[in-house]
Amino acid sequence: MKHKSRRKTKVHRKTKRYGGTSSVNVPWSNGQQFTKEQMATMPSIKINDSDASHLYTIILWDPDAPAAPGFLHYLIVNATSKSQGDTVMPYMGPNPPTGIHRYILTVYRQHGALSPSVVQRPYFDRDAWVQVHRLGKPLIETHFLVAAE
Repeated sequence: MKHKSRRKTKVHRKTKRYGGTSSVNVPWSNGQQFTKEQMATMPSIKINDSDASHLYTIILWDPDAPAAPGFLHYLIVNATSKSQGDTVMPYMGPNPPTGIHRYILTVYRQHGALSPSVVQRPYFDRDAWVQVHRLGKPLIETHFLVAAE
């Protein structure tokens, strides 16, 4: 079932590992389905953290892409609750060639500033990238769906 409007849903997960709590607001419910047109522009993602010095990485990727292990749609590093951070890969809207694809948004708390090398969209291995940059477990992970039309 396709939803015509985007609901703003607060996805909240506490983390004690970093001392304090953080939350991330995304404009979809986990597993909500959209059309390509509805997700053609980057949805608003808001990090809520009372400590503006905390740095975050935001990754949006498609693990169902034919270019296994996945296709990178968006990558930001050094984001804070007050700034957008550094764009490593600008947003590219979903365009699944066949079937229904999952688009997974993952936010990680960084242990310090990152200066990652250039990455490629196709054949993006999120887990390997996370391991290389020592990001650990995600603060939050959520996804939406888009079908090929």
